[in-house]
Amino acid sequence: MRLYAIHQVQRLESYRSGVEFAIAPQSLDPNNVFRINHDDQEKNLKRLREMNQVLEPENEGLREEVNSKGEHKELKHELESVSKVFVDFQSALVEQGTSTQRITAGIEILQNSTKEYKIRITEEQCKNALLQEAVASSEHQLLICRNAREVVTEDHARLKNEHKEVLADFAIWRDEYNIMRHKYEDVKGQIEQGPKKLRHMARKADQFSTRTIALQQDIVPIQRGSRELSRFLGIIGHYLGCFGCYH
Repeated sequence: MRLYAIHQVQRLESYRSGVEFAIAPQSLDPNNVFRINHDDQEKNLKRLREMNQVLEPENEGLREEVNSKGEHKELKHELESVSKVFVDFQSALVEQGTSTQRITAGIEILQNSTKEYKIRITEEQCKNALLQEAVASSEHQLLICRNAREVVTEDHARLKNEHKEVLADFAIWRDEYNIMRHKYEDVKGQIEQGPKKLRHMARKADQFSTRTIALQQDIVPIQRGSRELSRFLGIIGHYLGCFGCYH
């Protein structure tokens, strides 16, 4: 019985050392909690539970055997040591469960953060797509404006050349107009002076005719004078007929 108890204590000590290594203080540090391998924690927790199930009936059997037979105090002390180790194992099991819960909570937080990050990434991608569409539309509008500017520049140059041609044509037409105006004024002056001269000549002819008639009535006609008078009257009549001015 004593050897069996010693063997159980050694088994518990070996498992205890393994559990203490599995639940080292740094594993409970919040900064390093996400570095713990979740699978190893689950395996240690499973081993502790199995050991608890194995040791619990053996421990009860040892208690009953010691109480019934009244063994030596040393065996009782060893049994108390085994019980203490068992209590330590239970505490380690509780700590292991707490650590596992913390890891699970951390994993859930990390998963939620990952989901939120993915949602934000999706939103940013949508915003980026909208911005890219806006940039593409702006570039298209800029290209249209550049093409329109080139067309307007070409039209402006063409209109400028046409304006120069129109100015040159206008200068030519102005010179021709001035020439024609001077000619018109000369002709107009000649036309205005022509009737005056004709009227003056007609008055002279009338006066001469009156004097001639008076001479014919008062003086005996001389053949030579009559011939010259007839010739002069014929010339006057010819000019009057050409200008159509009879007074």
